[in-house]
Amino acid sequence: MDDFQSKLDDFRAATASLAEIATEGDPGSSREQFVATGGTCKACHDEYKSKDYLY
Repeated sequence: MDDFQSKLDDFRAATASLAEIATEGDPGSSREQFVATGGTCKACHDEYKSKDYLY
């Protein structure tokens, strides 16, 4: 559970940063942060969803 919580914390921080950057209106910066945010989401899916864990 600690590992999952750590990944969730990373995702939350990345989404908060994405929201902040998106308000600046720079498409390039927004795109970069969107990709970074996706990486935090993928990290959890790679570890848990890919192993067919039940919800």
